[in-house]
Amino acid sequence: MNGEELARELITVLSIKLSLESHQLLAVMRDRASVNGAALNIVKIMYPNLLDVGCLSHMLNLVGERFKTPTLSLFIAHWIALFSHSYKVKALWKEATGRAMASYSKTRWWSRWELMNQVMVQFAFIEPFLQNNEDIGPATRAKLLEILSHPPSMLLLKVELAAVIDLGEHFVKGTYRLEGDGVPCAKLL
Repeated sequence: MNGEELARELITVLSIKLSLESHQLLAVMRDRASVNGAALNIVKIMYPNLLDVGCLSHMLNLVGERFKTPTLSLFIAHWIALFSHSYKVKALWKEATGRAMASYSKTRWWSRWELMNQVMVQFAFIEPFLQNNEDIGPATRAKLLEILSHPPSMLLLKVELAAVIDLGEHFVKGTYRLEGDGVPCAKLL
């Protein structure tokens, strides 16, 4: 939809289906896509007092991108690379652990955190998996094993992983609640 089409749909839902008067709609939360901005400019004609709020889910997701965890970041980058290019690796992991590895998507909220959480839960499987599968991504496998076999790196990896999972969980839950997995704010007013 373009901005005008989206505005028409929003106005139909807000004014006709929900019967909201102009003073009853206090704020809108949206991402900064241009079509949403254009639609909001039109909707504000009928609801002139709207507060335009930037998407809090986007802000919370940015928090996770700012965690300073160099060892974990390096490890996870290699781990994602190992799985993203090979169905064989995915199948071998599922066979070894009984659980498919979470997939990573740059556009899915907290996808990296969810993958790291699974790595933490199944951490004991990682080194044996890499040791027993010499033919999978040789260069990437070697980089992962280098981190795991170096005691200071292994310790940093575990500490950084635990911190990111513990701290990140609050942001992940908050993001998903704001995306509609919780009580809508409108019901609280």
